[in-house]
Amino acid sequence: MNDTDILAEGAEYIAEHGHVKGKYFADDVLSPYGTPAACAMGAMAAANRNGNWETLENAKEKLAKQIKLDFPDFIKGSHTLAQERVGVLIDPHAVIAVWNDDPDRTAEEVILTMKKAAHDGD
Repeated sequence: MNDTDILAEGAEYIAEHGHVKGKYFADDVLSPYGTPAACAMGAMAAANRNGNWETLENAKEKLAKQIKLDFPDFIKGSHTLAQERVGVLIDPHAVIAVWNDDPDRTAEEVILTMKKAAHDGD
């Protein structure tokens, strides 16, 4: 399993099981498959079946880069939530978390951005 697999399978995880904000996994609502809805990072963690944390970190870096490309106004700090939560968004975890948790963020945007990051922006 490589970083591309983690991103693509993470996107599929959200498509199948749902998207949450503010935590890795929903702890109160389960899908019919017994797997909880997840945020972007939770879905990537679920997809990381071989437990290779270096590969998972590479996937997070790719997703953060794609977010910065696709949502430049959000990342530039024009978004109040981003400013309140982390200030300057440099760390991939912070970029993904603040972006995922934005009140206006949709599951479809998360899925599409993860898929684009998996295919290097294609």
